[in-house]
Amino acid sequence: MFSPTTAILAVLPVYILIIGGAVLRRTRVLKREHDAGIMHVIFSVMLPCFILDRTLGAEVLRNPQVLISGAGLGFLFIIVGISLGYLVGKIIGLKPGIGIRTFALGAGCQNYGFTAVPVVEILWGTSAVALLFVHNIGVEIAIWSVGVMLMSGAMINFADNDGNSSSGFSGTLDPVNLHQEWHDEIHKVWDLFDRFKWWNMTPRQDLVDTGYCLANPGLEYLVYLPQGGIVNMKLLRGNYTVDWWDPTKPDEPVHTTNTEDGVKLQLPLGNREILLHIACKQ
Repeated sequence: MFSPTTAILAVLPVYILIIGGAVLRRTRVLKREHDAGIMHVIFSVMLPCFILDRTLGAEVLRNPQVLISGAGLGFLFIIVGISLGYLVGKIIGLKPGIGIRTFALGAGCQNYGFTAVPVVEILWGTSAVALLFVHNIGVEIAIWSVGVMLMSGAMINFADNDGNSSSGFSGTLDPVNLHQEWHDEIHKVWDLFDRFKWWNMTPRQDLVDTGYCLANPGLEYLVYLPQGGIVNMKLLRGNYTVDWWDPTKPDEPVHTTNTEDGVKLQLPLGNREILLHIACKQ
């Protein structure tokens, strides 16, 4: 018989793992540089194995209608959630550029993590878990298509407050009303960050004495200096290439040099807004 105690015992290992990870990080048994390897094993090996274990041979997944409806509902729920989040954002006074898209995406994604899996399995069995993973396919498609387009400003919006749309487009489907300069700015940002492996980096303000830093320690660093100037960095010892980028001109770096310790890095062409990219020489 299912009871609250049964549910708590089912999800307890998940929270024990979370707390254990925090303790190991706090005691420096697991260090920040271990994150990439651990995450790679989890998401490239362990998670696919877990999904295959629950889905292969599941009788419920032999019905094509179940597959389509399961993934379709996952997609639909996210789209409806994002739409409602956007509507609520407008009601509470949020606007494009000051949080409405972030609010809509955050409010619209119903994500219960892996704590739901053991509860679902206890209530309805392994077949329900298999169906849950099919449902999540639709969720992932919605997030990585509509969600990414919403956050990157890369979707066409319908009429919205005389063309003041949230994505930087004209707000209509008429190309005559296109604000090409807005598209161009988005394209510059895309082109610039397409050169870096930013998805492997995390915020690391402890590594710089000024500016804003993203880092994959020992491999790659990005430092944004709004006013330029001198920056001192805490780099792992090695040989690094240092590229200075003008954020408004992503075609090529304005200056390139080398460093071993990251001390007193400064653009020799004067102080101005600059993006510093440091990469370890392989």
